[in-house]
Amino acid sequence: MSDENEYYYAYEARRNWYGTLSKGVYKIIIMLEEMLSREMIEPDEAQYIINILGDYLGIEIGKVMLVGKYGVIIPYSNSVEKVFGDEPNTMAIYGERSAGKTVASWTFAFNLYWRLGTNTEIHVYGDIDGISKSIKKSKFPPQFKPFQDAIIEHYDYDLPPIDPQIKKIILFNELGEELLSKNAMTNLNKTMNLLFFRVRHQNEWVISNIIRPSSFEATLRDTSMIKVIKPLYGDLMANIEQYFPSEWKNIIRYASKITKKEGIVIYPLMNYGGGMTIELYKVNPPKFLLNAIERAQKNTELMIKLSELKSAKTKTKEKPEKKGIKLKCPHCNYIWTYTGKMSKIAICPSCGNKVKIPENVVEESDRV
Repeated sequence: MSDENEYYYAYEARRNWYGTLSKGVYKIIIMLEEMLSREMIEPDEAQYIINILGDYLGIEIGKVMLVGKYGVIIPYSNSVEKVFGDEPNTMAIYGERSAGKTVASWTFAFNLYWRLGTNTEIHVYGDIDGISKSIKKSKFPPQFKPFQDAIIEHYDYDLPPIDPQIKKIILFNELGEELLSKNAMTNLNKTMNLLFFRVRHQNEWVISNIIRPSSFEATLRDTSMIKVIKPLYGDLMANIEQYFPSEWKNIIRYASKITKKEGIVIYPLMNYGGGMTIELYKVNPPKFLLNAIERAQKNTELMIKLSELKSAKTKTKEKPEKKGIKLKCPHCNYIWTYTGKMSKIAICPSCGNKVKIPENVVEESDRV
């Protein structure tokens, strides 16, 4: 695909919308993008203006993304939270390991919970780090205790009970060990298809962390309305590119330039005049939530290290080879390593004759 076509998708077909941006910032972005489209300024000049204005206003306005020789502005905004919470919806979060997907997913779940109200359940699947337990046990400010109480852990992948009166946030974090078999993957695929079929009718919002495109994740990948792209590099970036429209190539590749506290969000504006938009989302969880997540992740890392250490100690329990003195029998010329305790006389294991130790040492090493 040519740069012109990709540029058309990123600029012309994309819609900059007001969202949660201030009117002044919105007008600045529109004006600079118009100047970029007419090549009145260079992309680096536009970024410089954005940075200066951002410093003056005390905010981050956005970043200039290059599409071939062209430049488009991706604004910072949390408008995706508003769109995500408007009605039952689905979100897929892509990224490398340790790219901040887990923190992002819990941040979305936390903010969505308060928007939906306390008559909301949070169902968590694949919580291999034990974050749910960490959050429930952590000392949150009293006003946030309902969030802790709303969390329900699942150790299988059975769907939550059907109850349209109760809103549900469903968070898929990682694949657990029970899903490594082909049979389990098939069963989960059926579960996911059923889940996405009933989302709108059962008042359910689904958030899923996707490490790699696979047969299991096909349903998530193809039906998620909102895409959040965390840092991507190398092979994983190339792998994920093939599952997105070719026009998104430059957007996907720009993910190598963002930090783990950021995410590129792509979502439709069906309830806001139509079209789709691209924004930069700043992941900003409350400190007490972040502490609970990091504590769980550190505990998991510690358990892995302890397990590796235990495994290493088990291997070293094998009886080590004793060091001794290499002797040569003067009677039969047999050479062996003597590890006994005698200091003057040894018995040749070949012929049985006595061998004087000092006179018949071939090579001496440390004795046990």
